[in-house]
Amino acid sequence: MNIENSTNVLLSKDINRIREGHDISRNSVLYSGILHLKNKDIEIRDLITTDITRDFNNAIADSIQVQFYMPSGDYQVDVVPELDTLEFTIIKSYGVKVELIERFKFIVLNNTSAKMGSVTENQKKEELNKQSMQVVVGQAVNILYYATRLITVTKALRGVTLQEAISFSFNDFINNPRDIKINGTPIKLDKLNIDPPNNPNKLNNLILPSHVTVYDMPTELQDKYGVYNGHIGTYITRDYKNGAYINSAWVYPLYNPIMVKNRKRKMRLYASIGFTSRMVDRTFLDSENNLDILVSAEESNNQIFGQYSASNGTGVSVLDSNEVTKANPLENGKSKNKSKELSTREGFDKADGVSFNLSGGQTSNAYKHRTNVLKQKGTTLTVNWNFSMPELVYPGMTVEYIYEKFDKDGNSEIKILNGIVQAISSRADVNKKTCHSNIFIFLDPTEN
Repeated sequence: MNIENSTNVLLSKDINRIREGHDISRNSVLYSGILHLKNKDIEIRDLITTDITRDFNNAIADSIQVQFYMPSGDYQVDVVPELDTLEFTIIKSYGVKVELIERFKFIVLNNTSAKMGSVTENQKKEELNKQSMQVVVGQAVNILYYATRLITVTKALRGVTLQEAISFSFNDFINNPRDIKINGTPIKLDKLNIDPPNNPNKLNNLILPSHVTVYDMPTELQDKYGVYNGHIGTYITRDYKNGAYINSAWVYPLYNPIMVKNRKRKMRLYASIGFTSRMVDRTFLDSENNLDILVSAEESNNQIFGQYSASNGTGVSVLDSNEVTKANPLENGKSKNKSKELSTREGFDKADGVSFNLSGGQTSNAYKHRTNVLKQKGTTLTVNWNFSMPELVYPGMTVEYIYEKFDKDGNSEIKILNGIVQAISSRADVNKKTCHSNIFIFLDPTEN
């Protein structure tokens, strides 16, 4: 789609609305922290870097890595003996206003105590502090996930849907938190958010196995029975709402944008011609129902439409074994059902009209094949988001990619592609005092 020598026409009002509504007071961000020992706390005034990855496809919780300086003596004498029990509080401030405070389990990734040698009477903590500073690189682990990652729920359920089974698994954990405490504070899950499954069937005998954790149960049920057409994701977040923190679990499809397109809150990406994220300090507007972000039309369109071509597309024909066993009367020793009634063709036509050419054999879980079809059909988009607030993005968030499509005469119309957020990776730097993010999105290239 050629947009050379074009300008924003139909989207100009929305682009100006976002630029004018952007809260520039939040552009300056600073992370600081507190390192918690058993009997004392060490204040870390500035974190050199804070890297946060929220991988909604492959992880259960945020992956956070921080880097900071501290006096070598304090590290060697106070921290090293307690490496197995460290905790860390991350404080995020916009300007002088503290916005987020969260406590984590802390794992030092670059412990160098062996190289420094032991502390002797002649080389006390104060002397080491005068000699050098220690660079500490550590991983901050979600305390809820760390404390509850091995929790299981074992139950035989009868006459339930998969949504009811997943809800039972999490609600049992929510209502019976097992009296888990960290430093005397109860640790529990508060809320489950689940998108209604594609599979509506009730199962007569569904076993929640004892070897599968609560967080792995949705994937177990997806693999065994099929919950969504577009595979499944499970994630936990700690959200600050109405003056309190809420620990939430999310269960959602990964590759089926149509399922989530009608959610109340969504991310809207406005493709602005001539827009360069790193050169502009007004990049987004957050409201109750929408997170509107400006993106480069040139970069985004090249990614989307460069991937999607006539050679894209695939399909698969599978024999649904459920249909074979459910109603298959015999006549003279032969099945009365015709093969076409037992076959389920999953897929879509290629852009060049090529017919289906793959066979999936026999399966009792056609949802697995539908996932592969949706993945093949879709395309991926990586969005650069400068002066970002990654905490505004939640698991499985629905996306609308909004752009202007021009014809050969220069006339344009607004088009929308539907998508789902797959991940967001962010870095805050103490020198730049800004946060930059990359958002990874799965899009259905069918225009609306």
